[in-house]
Amino acid sequence: MKVKCVTKKHITDTAPCFIKPYSVPKNIDYFVTFSFGTGVDGGVEYPLFVGAEYTVYGIMVHDHIMYYLISYEEACPPDWIPSSLFQVSDCSIPYFWVFQNGFKENDEILFIISHYEIATDFCHMLGVLQGYSSDDKKFRKAMSEY
Repeated sequence: MKVKCVTKKHITDTAPCFIKPYSVPKNIDYFVTFSFGTGVDGGVEYPLFVGAEYTVYGIMVHDHIMYYLISYEEACPPDWIPSSLFQVSDCSIPYFWVFQNGFKENDEILFIISHYEIATDFCHMLGVLQGYSSDDKKFRKAMSEY
């Protein structure tokens, strides 16, 4: 699936985040923010290029907003970006994607559609978003199938 960026700014009042599904030491945040961007008046601006086409590595609905998993820089971890910033340019979905209806670890996720590890392993998905080496290697390997 491919999408074309039509705008870089998403209007929102809050930064989306996941709650970590495991206990953490007191000095580590319990929340994992995703959908990183720069705060601007009334929203968030993402490091995207308007008019550029991006490969979608997953689709998620979280807290009533649909997100695409986009890797906009090869050296950086991918991120869940609001779908409202894009228009679909190629609607074909990879044959190896699977559907996961919610996670007991995070009840604000309605569903995720992606390759198996992202869709079914919440901890792996968090590791990918945070750039953990072992999770990133698995994700990069999966990216080569797109």
